[in-house]
Amino acid sequence: MHNDPTAITADEVLYAVSRGVTFLNWSAEAEGPPDDEAFPAAVASLGRERERVVACCQFAARTAGEAARELKSVLAALCTSYIDVLTLYYVEQQEEWDVLRAPGGVLEYLRSAKADGAVWRIGATSHQRPLAAAMARSRLLDCLMVRYNAAHRGAEQDVFPVTSAFGMPVIAHTALRWGALLRSTPDDPPGFVPPSAPAWYRFVLQSPAVSVVLSAPHARAELEEDLGVLAATGPLPPAEYDALAAHGERVRAHAGRFPNARCVEPYASVVWRLRPEFGLVSMCPRFVRSSATSVAGSYVVPTSASDSGRVVAPCLARYTTTFLPSAIAFRQRAAM
Repeated sequence: MHNDPTAITADEVLYAVSRGVTFLNWSAEAEGPPDDEAFPAAVASLGRERERVVACCQFAARTAGEAARELKSVLAALCTSYIDVLTLYYVEQQEEWDVLRAPGGVLEYLRSAKADGAVWRIGATSHQRPLAAAMARSRLLDCLMVRYNAAHRGAEQDVFPVTSAFGMPVIAHTALRWGALLRSTPDDPPGFVPPSAPAWYRFVLQSPAVSVVLSAPHARAELEEDLGVLAATGPLPPAEYDALAAHGERVRAHAGRFPNARCVEPYASVVWRLRPEFGLVSMCPRFVRSSATSVAGSYVVPTSASDSGRVVAPCLARYTTTFLPSAIAFRQRAAM
């Protein structure tokens, strides 16, 4: 959050990297000129360690001309020669998608930049599930970012069957439903205490379609708590998963709609689950670049990481979002 004294700092970004964070996501210029320096300063300071992390940025450009300027600016801010993932910022209308993929649109430029190695993966964020599925079917994108949590599970029917069929990674946001899943409802059964954040991240990751789940610690203590998800040794037991799903239904019934406003989110942590078939993998313990890496940038996972395809690694991100009709989850405890 802008000028928020509890916001994650550059030192904490680097601390998260030292703890194993490997996916860094930044709003960049998606909401106008960025007014923070923590994220770009942290990435720029990585030096030779830059290859250890995946840098993902939100991209506001809609035309090729806008894209050329914005990509140059983002690369300069991060002091890097490439961006691992660029996601088109909130594509909410079919007409908008038509413009983006038309001649002279942003996708034309980004596909050229991908061929040149300046962009490795292209994605899009959308709250509109049918549109997200249609974008996936176009095969013009490498990943999608959509809302998914225990209270909002429509993506299971509308999006995941499409992305799974194509082996497309899904980045899930709103894991805590703006903190509502952390709170009780009038219909909770006797003795029920809503679990802490790591349980809800595990709920999201338990979907075979989800590769990344976003969260947002406001401060070091919340970051430490969020990293607790790494202590998981396997999927949630059926009874625990069912209890979370039931609370999600209660929250959906009582929490109401998201406010009609914009906000700037603080840095957020991300958990990336290894799924080698997606071509975007978690580096647990580290990313390595394939000796046969294409200009688009492929990844392979070290044999020491896992042969199960289900490694989890913590990640750190920053987001700016419009939150009607949905939003990226961040834990704004003081305001909620």
